[in-house]
Amino acid sequence: MANLIATRSSLQNQSIINFFKDSSLNVINYPFIEIEPISDSPDIVKIIDNMFTFSKIIFISSNAAQCFKIISEHHLIKFADNVQIFAIGPTTKKELSFLNKNIISPIDQFDSKSLLELSEMQNVTDESILIVRGIGGKELLKNELGKKQANVTYLECYQRNFKTIDFDVIANYSQKETLYILITSSQIAQHFIHQLGLFENPDQIYFDNINFIVNHANIAKELSVFECDIKITSNLDPEKLQSLCIE
Repeated sequence: MANLIATRSSLQNQSIINFFKDSSLNVINYPFIEIEPISDSPDIVKIIDNMFTFSKIIFISSNAAQCFKIISEHHLIKFADNVQIFAIGPTTKKELSFLNKNIISPIDQFDSKSLLELSEMQNVTDESILIVRGIGGKELLKNELGKKQANVTYLECYQRNFKTIDFDVIANYSQKETLYILITSSQIAQHFIHQLGLFENPDQIYFDNINFIVNHANIAKELSVFECDIKITSNLDPEKLQSLCIE
């Protein structure tokens, strides 16, 4: 039986765990990061009360979508009649189904650069745009939209908390058979590398048996320091993971 370590937050891992229950792929729920939703801060309440003023709303991750859903369960949200809602990729788009609105997202490459290339993002002068994200995210979207004279606001609705990684767990699984490790952000990849540097027995990890599964070339570049296979897929649906892990 192949093993897959799911390193995303427990909330994100749940759909994968449910899909592979009683299958030939053993999913290990082992988050390297936890997401702490923020739903009632004064800044969030102020933005929610003025949600109708934004013509475009961008969700930059499935975490952003999930935490916004929590906010929507506690606050009455009124969108502008002509609001356009954007998702960074298909997983985030799926998480936004609770809005019952058309969701626009890139088709091939799922990152900020691709989102900025959408036709809807070209003429945004004086538009009020809301970016839903976690605390301390990257500034590329805001900076580029600002250059186009858009008025950009952040709704920061979660905090990332990186966890200590027990590499004895990874070593144990790597010694048995093929081990897949799902890593979906450059920050998590960097955290993995940093934590590995603190591990006293790195020789116990059989990297020849490890395959990383990532969703962007930038993450693969971070992990290229290891001599092991790296599979890149922009589609993180369970069906796609199944095709990568069960060959």
